[in-house]
Amino acid sequence: MKKRLIRLLVFLISILGFYNISEAKASVLVNEEKNEIEISFDLFENGVQSETYIDDDGNEITLMIELIQREEDGITPRGNGWSYLFPYGKSSYKVSHIRPNLGMSYYVDVNIPKSNINNSKITNAYDANHWSILGSLSDTSLTFTSKESLFSASASWLGGWGGSNVWLKGTLSGNELKMTARY
Repeated sequence: MKKRLIRLLVFLISILGFYNISEAKASVLVNEEKNEIEISFDLFENGVQSETYIDDDGNEITLMIELIQREEDGITPRGNGWSYLFPYGKSSYKVSHIRPNLGMSYYVDVNIPKSNINNSKITNAYDANHWSILGSLSDTSLTFTSKESLFSASASWLGGWGGSNVWLKGTLSGNELKMTARY
């Protein structure tokens, strides 16, 4: 009975630990002159990873990536234990850039082969979404190649009194997705 209880407890802790929120393990690179922020996320991490930067004006700028689905979702029994199929194969992620007056996000599918992670590639980018306060976005486009995805737009602020180009870009290298945002 005691062994069963311990096994159940370990199993529940494993499942709860599987869906976690963690901060990005890479450093934040900021170029204030170009209004760009860059963060690298490890695709071998589960759940949600996010990093927030506070600019000189006190605005919070957050880049986030969330694991949505794996091709072979779930846990498979193997011998005496359990084996997770993640992180190899096809996975889907939601990537987001959020600041006080603007939010941009889209979904990206990534395939990381078990044989050689350097052959990982982006297989799709879709469902681009945005919101804006006191402004609007136009000329939006979402493009991707095997190593890069880009959601870009022209922003107009306060009825045309200001404007800029904004984007959210993901660059894939092995199991790392480097997110760059222009705000």
